[in-house]
Amino acid sequence: MPLRLDCGGVALSLLPTPFGAVMRGAARRPSGGADAARELPYGVAEQVERLTSLRSRQKEYDKQEARLHKEIQFNRKVALNAELREVKTEIDRLGA
Repeated sequence: MPLRLDCGGVALSLLPTPFGAVMRGAARRPSGGADAARELPYGVAEQVERLTSLRSRQKEYDKQEARLHKEIQFNRKVALNAELREVKTEIDRLGA
């Protein structure tokens, strides 16, 4: 018979903070009832939407960073850097 390891607690601790915290809290609570659904800070749909937005912003950040490194003119670099900082703050907000 194959050996089976239960690493549920370890795997949940490696998840990003909001999702990991939600799953760890859900793992401790018995399932069922409307009370369990009300206690979760993020629903699955909101979490998927947030992660999708985070990934698209990360792609945008990578593209703008490449444009910044290719740009030669200083005044354009300043404008690109300002846009890059805005996208980075958005990524930090979505990631928190």
